[in-house]
Amino acid sequence: MSSGAGSFRSLAKSTVIIFAGTVLGNAVALLGQILIARSLPPETFGHVVLAYTVVSTIGVLAIAGVSEGVTQIFTVEETTDEQYEVVRSGYLLIFVTAGLAVITVYGLRRPLAVLMDDPSLVQYLKYFLPYLLLLPVARVTLGVLRAYGKSSAATLARDIAPRLIALVVLGALLFVGDAVTGAVLYWLTVPAVFCGVSLLLLNRELPARKVLEKMPSRTTTKQLWSFSWPLAISSALFIVLGNFDVLMIGYFLNAESVGHYRAIQPLRRIPMFILNSASFLLLPLVSNFYKKKEYEEIDSLYKTSTKWIIIVTFPVVLSVVVFAPDTVRVLFGEQYVPGAPALAILLVGQFVRAMFGLSGEVLKAIGATKIELYAALAGVVVNVVFNVLLIPRYQIVGAAVATALGYFVYNVAEVTAIYRLLGAHPISLNAYKPLLPTTVLGVLLSMYLIGNRLALPELVGIGLLLGVVHLTTTIASRSLNQDDAELLMNLGDRINVDLSWLESYVGGSTK
Repeated sequence: MSSGAGSFRSLAKSTVIIFAGTVLGNAVALLGQILIARSLPPETFGHVVLAYTVVSTIGVLAIAGVSEGVTQIFTVEETTDEQYEVVRSGYLLIFVTAGLAVITVYGLRRPLAVLMDDPSLVQYLKYFLPYLLLLPVARVTLGVLRAYGKSSAATLARDIAPRLIALVVLGALLFVGDAVTGAVLYWLTVPAVFCGVSLLLLNRELPARKVLEKMPSRTTTKQLWSFSWPLAISSALFIVLGNFDVLMIGYFLNAESVGHYRAIQPLRRIPMFILNSASFLLLPLVSNFYKKKEYEEIDSLYKTSTKWIIIVTFPVVLSVVVFAPDTVRVLFGEQYVPGAPALAILLVGQFVRAMFGLSGEVLKAIGATKIELYAALAGVVVNVVFNVLLIPRYQIVGAAVATALGYFVYNVAEVTAIYRLLGAHPISLNAYKPLLPTTVLGVLLSMYLIGNRLALPELVGIGLLLGVVHLTTTIASRSLNQDDAELLMNLGDRINVDLSWLESYVGGSTK
């Protein structure tokens, strides 16, 4: 195998670990939101979740790109002392930005309540203030673990421990009948546990006493901020892409509409499970290839990772899109079914993102953070314009369309820039060939089952059927190449399954 294929095998191993943790963590998170939504009427749920959306948006802004900057600079530093300096500088910057975020939200809580015509925001925003300190510290710590390639530690700290403990806290408060307090504490427990566990795990690699023994150097801090500030602005724009729809629904419509839309939002992240899992290790891998000027290896890794993201993601996305009303009814209850059309549109938009692959990580890995900023800006302009135009007329469906269009423009700009800089792109015919047969089957199933109220086992069964058909079509159409076959055979050896027969089905192309 080429060095690129070997790197993809490392990436795949990391991705499997993180994907498993991500699926488990998001499943628990979805269960938590289901319990909250089922325990509150849409209007009350809308009040609480609007405050959480405001704070979580500003919390991500407070990270200011520092976590990605720590990962990238830490990876290329050659001595332990230099790496300690990067970590010290990261924490110094994040304490400043997080402190400013707390002051900003506390000071603007009343004007925000007036702007959104929601007096309850004044109180709820105060409850969520600790989130603004906890999340940035946790994310910078995760950035260091990411530089070390600690997939298992990252998964435990970010996805598993916080969600499980938060679910226990929520369950206890729902048991005593206090659903509102349960919702607030649930969303606060997640970053608190994330922060605590990640710091404990990092202490094994970098003892805290050594990190804290002196102040960071001005030179390293300046270098880190120079790398991070474009990411800070692009992160701000990216958050606008992700959350501006909720804020505009709150502005133009009412709390009940916010509840309908925000309840189904976690499901739109389904295409991102594998994408975000693969991104954990791809950034340091591409950074190393770029440092050695091995651009062909970047192109190969970019295409191969994108193809597997599509293979794994598509059947699940298709099953939820074609049976969106049943999915929403089964998970959240009949009162949230009005959010089903918006869910279908959001999922299609997010799957298109997955088809563009890990474009953002490639740009960060080669230090092109300003290009990432410009791409995000283009997407935000489209998002804002269409939210303002479409929400008053089409309500939450208009918000979903605006968000999908914004992400599309953002990703097209990213891919165009990467192709111009490296000659690399994620487009692969072998990734797209199997999509049509699976899509046809999904549409036929939806037509055949129209009018039926499907239960959870039936929805799961349909998803599994589409998954088997998609994988079978992928193999039968010779959409796998030799590197794919060797990867699968290695995975088969680990679980004592002979997959050597795949060699006779792979295509000769590496595309």
